[in-house]
Amino acid sequence: MSPLHLRVLYLVCQGKARFGELVRAAPGLSGRVLTEQLRELADQALLRRIVEDGPPTRITYCPTGRGPSCAPR
Repeated sequence: MSPLHLRVLYLVCQGKARFGELVRAAPGLSGRVLTEQLRELADQALLRRIVEDGPPTRITYCPTGRGPSCAPR
């Protein structure tokens, strides 16, 4: 797991987070890179990606049972 994965996982483990909140909480991290990291963590079952339909579409991320055990303290 890369240091960037750990940084993103730490942010999400603070509580449920929407994409925009994560962008603001991680200065210097582009939206594209953040999206890539979030997808990789979701593929590894460390995060859950919740899509809420409607205008606008809302994407929320929350840790799975495995996520907090991997996050730095």
